[in-house]
Amino acid sequence: MEKPYYLNYPVPVKKYVLTALGFLGFLAGFVATLVVGFQLWTEVQRAEAQQQAIHATPLPEPATPVQPFQEEEQEESVFVWKKRPRVGEESGILLIPRIGAKIPIWEGTGDRQLERGVGHHQTSVLPGEPDNSVLAGHRETAFRHAKKIRIGDTIQVKTDDYTFTFKVTKKWVADADDPVVASNNTREARLITYTCWPVEAVYSGYAPQRYVIESKLSQIETH
Repeated sequence: MEKPYYLNYPVPVKKYVLTALGFLGFLAGFVATLVVGFQLWTEVQRAEAQQQAIHATPLPEPATPVQPFQEEEQEESVFVWKKRPRVGEESGILLIPRIGAKIPIWEGTGDRQLERGVGHHQTSVLPGEPDNSVLAGHRETAFRHAKKIRIGDTIQVKTDDYTFTFKVTKKWVADADDPVVASNNTREARLITYTCWPVEAVYSGYAPQRYVIESKLSQIETH
């Protein structure tokens, strides 16, 4: 039996060369694949080791936030009378050097109290205590020279135990029903004195307005 005609031709050298080159290329690719695969596997292993190390390390405790320094607030000393006067009792003397006045202070603002001096509104604090202490007097007697009092003048309230010194800060004319005249709405120790307006009235009678003098506490002396 004869061989097929193509088997009788010698194999060309070029074919061997190409086959060899193809095999070498395949081998090089295979090796490169192994090298790259090994590198990738190494990177994966390294990454996993780092993750395990991170999870194995305990997290640090959160830092305590630093609070800004704040000075402790000191409680203000609040003066309070030891003995509270009763209605109708004399609680002290009102001294106004500018007009040479020395007027008894009575607890209450009834006719009897105002006929004998100035009266302290029971709804207000006592002189020297925080807030407005309100004293009322007649324009014909206690406060007949009230218009001569000036801003910056001294007004004193003297009791058996204390002397309260106030400085005049404000004067004004207000309506008789103005709540500011006898209001209590401040933490400062103030003295509010008022009388009917006009002060120079020839006779006592209808007085729809008030002459108001406001003073602030500047000193407390203990006897």
